[in-house]
Amino acid sequence: MTWSPVRRTHVVLAVLAASAHSVVAMPASGPRPLPTGWTSPALPNGSGEVASDGEAASFPLELVLASPPDDNCSAATVIPAAPQTDFQSTAGATTEGTDPTPPCGNGSEAKTVWYRFTAPASGGALTVDTFGSDYDTILSAWSGVCGQFTAWPGGCNDDFGTSQSQISVPVPGGQTLYLMVSAYFGDGGSLVLHIYFNPNSGDVSGLRVGKAAGGDLTLAWNPSCQGSDTDYEVYRGVIGSWTSHTPSICSTGGATTTTVTPPASAQSYYLVVARNATYEGSYGRDRAGVERPPSVAPCLTRALGGCPPQCAHGKCATGAALDAACDACAAQVCAVDPFCCQLAWDSTCVSEVRTVCRSLICAGSWGTCAHGLCETGGALRAECDNPPLTPSCVTAICSADGFCCSNLWDSTCVSVIGTVCGMNCD
Repeated sequence: MTWSPVRRTHVVLAVLAASAHSVVAMPASGPRPLPTGWTSPALPNGSGEVASDGEAASFPLELVLASPPDDNCSAATVIPAAPQTDFQSTAGATTEGTDPTPPCGNGSEAKTVWYRFTAPASGGALTVDTFGSDYDTILSAWSGVCGQFTAWPGGCNDDFGTSQSQISVPVPGGQTLYLMVSAYFGDGGSLVLHIYFNPNSGDVSGLRVGKAAGGDLTLAWNPSCQGSDTDYEVYRGVIGSWTSHTPSICSTGGATTTTVTPPASAQSYYLVVARNATYEGSYGRDRAGVERPPSVAPCLTRALGGCPPQCAHGKCATGAALDAACDACAAQVCAVDPFCCQLAWDSTCVSEVRTVCRSLICAGSWGTCAHGLCETGGALRAECDNPPLTPSCVTAICSADGFCCSNLWDSTCVSVIGTVCGMNCD
């Protein structure tokens, strides 16, 4: 930071970065108005100067570093999907009393910032790194809730070849992990966080075989139950040796049908396996329900996600207990209230869609509003959602964008529920 000589010894207030992570320079004595005849020009590129007539003078400056918005665990930045990259300054970050001690590096809890990620129903491998940051980071992953964490197995790294960090861990479907970044030397700086997620692959069902010209066979099957599966493989084995399958086709180009030419020398069986960009899925199960082993020369590494179960009913309706694997929110609710997945999904479970999952999708979150906050429609009235929301999400949104309460509650109003209110419409 470079300052030119200042005339007189009066106060200068300069905002050096116009963002949530701004740096503010001010005299230690506190702000005062500029005297008549002083000028305060624009502050380009983080520098500023004040000029007036009189003698040149200097004065002490106190740097006040703004805390990042995800300084505390309860305000963890939600990672809605991967891949994602996040940039922020952690120089103003603090240590919360409930921050856990990383089980790697020197265990530093200094300058911590937080992120939260919930794996999709398929499960998969989560990879996170701090490559590109300008300080020595410690990256750690945690399960549980703020203040009551358990270190995630394999989820801590100090230096991954450099002073930055990387972790790669398997995460089951619906599991929420908290990611904490701390500073090894207690300094903080410019953080760059990359998040990647490779989903597990699913199952293929309904394999059908038909005859084609010249002795060829046509194979057709139903699409994979996992939306992330975009391609398929075909393996061939010799009947009687049920673990002999080797790749016949490693990619059908996404097609759910193909033609194969069986060898004349042996009777063959065929297996169709779903795949995504990283993993292949199930080879199917034998009559005893046992998963068939992968090929000795597979097209890709196998990572089984299976087909997620269907929820017995919507999470906004009371009824039978829900399977925690059928919905990411159901998994979060049942983690804190097992009753909902063991005995019944009652009105308490429905209310926990809002209080635990932070979702406003259920009617109980609307209060006296004319329609749901997650729906477009007529303008909503300030405070109509209080209770149950205290403070009111509608009021907060309309304070930032009066159109939502005076004209229409349109898609723009809905889109800021996350940023303004810290809620979601999942």
